[in-house]
Amino acid sequence: MLGIAIASSGLSPIRLLFIASIAAGIGTPVSLASLLLVAGDRHLMAGRPIGIRLRVAGWAVTAMVTAVSVVYLLQLATRSL
Repeated sequence: MLGIAIASSGLSPIRLLFIASIAAGIGTPVSLASLLLVAGDRHLMAGRPIGIRLRVAGWAVTAMVTAVSVVYLLQLATRSL
């Protein structure tokens, strides 16, 4: 039903794909942080959480992805001004 509504709305499919990719890129840091919190929890991981090296690497990647997302949003905001 949602697909039919979008198709009949007259919106450009390419524009919708572009917006979806931006939303996915912004949601990635949140997903990564959630996964790292779960993977590092001893209770949730049945006594076998991820090691410290993997945890540090995961948070480093999360920080980099977050920084890139923030820079992109700032660039987007300055272009529209």
